[in-house]
Amino acid sequence: MEINLKILSDKVLNGEMNIEIEKISKLFLNHNISLKEIDVLNRNEKIDEISSPTFFFLHDEDIDEFITNHKIFYENESKIIDNEAVLTGKEFPVVVIPIEGDIIKLITLSIEIIKVNFNLPKVSMFRLFGKSKEEVLNLLEENEINNCLVSGENVLTDIYLSESHMAGFIDEKEVLINNLFNEQIYAQSNLSMAEVVVKLLTISQKLLCVYDGFTGGKIVSDLTNQVENLKICSETFNILYQSDFIKKELEERCYRDEKEFVYQTALTAIIEKKAGYALSIVGRKIEGGYKIYMAIANAKNVDVYNLNISGNWKDCAYFVKNWALFNLIKKLREKDFEN
Repeated sequence: MEINLKILSDKVLNGEMNIEIEKISKLFLNHNISLKEIDVLNRNEKIDEISSPTFFFLHDEDIDEFITNHKIFYENESKIIDNEAVLTGKEFPVVVIPIEGDIIKLITLSIEIIKVNFNLPKVSMFRLFGKSKEEVLNLLEENEINNCLVSGENVLTDIYLSESHMAGFIDEKEVLINNLFNEQIYAQSNLSMAEVVVKLLTISQKLLCVYDGFTGGKIVSDLTNQVENLKICSETFNILYQSDFIKKELEERCYRDEKEFVYQTALTAIIEKKAGYALSIVGRKIEGGYKIYMAIANAKNVDVYNLNISGNWKDCAYFVKNWALFNLIKKLREKDFEN
């Protein structure tokens, strides 16, 4: 399904208020809905006729008047969603959402009703790390996997595959995509890497110990935010953000290089702090970017990685955060990849 998105707001038009179009677009793609047109209009712009699937974003005080002026809302059955949004339509959906509301939540709730009333197809989603959108598109084309929607940013890429197969059977394209990208698929749902890590840690009921000497706490911040979002009990899952124990217990020890440092740091967390998993990262500036060393450990072994990455610190920290979380997922899913 293709929809039009119309934003009737002087504040958005003048740049005084921001709407996260990219985030909204990805949300629609996850349900096999693509944005055909995006219009940002004046608050009192007249809409003559609504003749296609459309999502309207209006200020809360303008919604009643807007609905009164458009006969589609009283010609068809209308539903109030979460006491804020209005959904109507018979041949196609029309939704009005208040800009001041929780837009993502209201869109999601609207789509759930639209999926039932307008027979939207189910979509398989593949979240990848390590390949750009262009690389993914090329690989899909080379392997003759067509009719996929692809959304990507740097090396974070999503593939959306519309499922037209009968219930109970696995689509051949889904198998091909799984085989083609294998370990680069970190989730087959709309989950961030931090959410996947938290869910896997919750299942294992293990302590994660983190020493972050490069990203400035971005890794732990992402993880702890997910703990709060998912309302996970601290008795079943803990993150130990350890920089103090490094200073107190390791600063007097001498290391040959950063590689040995991250190895020993992670090992210390496992042995002395009784952590189930440990992550240690340090980095130093080199010409044009940074040299990064990372160790991820559990009770069985310690894996050490190094990476040269170009760019400023902000961009590098963003990449390193995702790189660390992705490799942590692989460590948490180690048994899945034994064969």
